[in-house]
Amino acid sequence: MVNDGKADSLHEKEVVEAVSLGNKLGFRFSLYFLLMISVILLVIAAFIISYNTVIIENDLVVRNKVISSKISDELNEHLAGFYYFQFDRFTEVVNAKFDEYDDIVHIRIINTEGKILFDSEELAEGKYNGTTERFVTDEKLLKNVKSTGVYQDFVTYDGRRTLRIIAPYIDRYGVHKSAVEILYGLDELYSETRAVEIFFITIFGLSILVSVLLTTLLIRRITGPITALTKGAREIYSGNMKVNVEVKSRNELGILSATFNKMVEMLEKSRKDIEEYNRTLEKKVKERTKEIEVKKQEIEKANKELERFNKLAVGRELKMVEMKKKMRSLEAKAESDVNNDK
Repeated sequence: MVNDGKADSLHEKEVVEAVSLGNKLGFRFSLYFLLMISVILLVIAAFIISYNTVIIENDLVVRNKVISSKISDELNEHLAGFYYFQFDRFTEVVNAKFDEYDDIVHIRIINTEGKILFDSEELAEGKYNGTTERFVTDEKLLKNVKSTGVYQDFVTYDGRRTLRIIAPYIDRYGVHKSAVEILYGLDELYSETRAVEIFFITIFGLSILVSVLLTTLLIRRITGPITALTKGAREIYSGNMKVNVEVKSRNELGILSATFNKMVEMLEKSRKDIEEYNRTLEKKVKERTKEIEVKKQEIEKANKELERFNKLAVGRELKMVEMKKKMRSLEAKAESDVNNDK
């Protein structure tokens, strides 16, 4: 009976440990699920931001190429008419382009021989006199100036990243004489990119929030029944067999809860059967002990009667022997008297 009690205790302890392990595994699964969703959303957001940045950048390049070709034609035509005789009027045309396109930060006109015909930086600093001949020393730049195609790249100017467009000028006779180098600030690009980033960061944050809420609900949905099972198992371990876990679903957890309730019923029935068996056995032992006591008393009484009878029988036997001795003595005396009479 003691071994059965120990077996039940060990079984109940194993149930508690198993349910607690399931609770921990459910919580870990939920955390891994949340981490996986966060990583996926982060990768998607990063990809979309990068993709949109490339699109915005390409649109900006295409638009500024068109603008640069237009400016190149206008400035070179004005350069031929105003540069030597009405330079102030030419600078007004250049300043009008700065005003019209506020993202332009620098303009240079370079002929195909590498001579710098105009530089807005020197004009802005008051160093330009229009008489000193200056030439570009960058072979790559000179190569792009001599090319008839529009060239673009990104360069650092005045400590910030800019878009450089080199647009060739081909006159009405088809002669390629010069090109205009225009540097565009990327504030518009950064502003649009920043807006996209803010948008997707907001979406990402909301997605994470929704994921957290969904994961919390999932955790509760998974760990709720497991927690109930854990509490029930602890109640069983403490000796309370009147535990009933509510079955809220028909999935695996619901089946587990129903199985747990069935197991509790079986344990309760087994415990009651054992207690009933113990009571019945105790009653039978008492009855048997009483019967043995009665038998013992009867045997003792019989032994006493037998002992008394033996004593009586022995006393009678001794009396018979004594009587026989007396009869022999009397017979002998009678025979002796008879013989004397003769």
